[in-house]
Amino acid sequence: MGQPRGPQRLTGTEPAVAFLRVAAPRGGRDAVEVSRGRSMDTRDRIEAVLESIRPAIRLDGGDVRLVDWSAERGRVEVRLLGACEACPISMLTLKDGIERRLRAAVPEVLTVDAS
Repeated sequence: MGQPRGPQRLTGTEPAVAFLRVAAPRGGRDAVEVSRGRSMDTRDRIEAVLESIRPAIRLDGGDVRLVDWSAERGRVEVRLLGACEACPISMLTLKDGIERRLRAAVPEVLTVDAS
């Protein structure tokens, strides 16, 4: 039987989406929500997930801000800032990183778009 694999070591040169995959929650619950010990409304949970993602995005010189939450449509609108504005893989970060993480932690979220 081989040695158990420890945490993946990252060099800081990987795109943000690589960090987001490593940081993705298990079991569909966001650690920020669980640690607060109180019921959070949907917008608060969305903000908490974005807050947990920000350090990885900031490593690449970018940021993400919540613009709008539409409960009727299950749609989150975010604005990608800094280096993310001109990054050729920003849509990959948005869909494969941010949207996947939000949908796992906040079941009400159906889609995430950038403005």
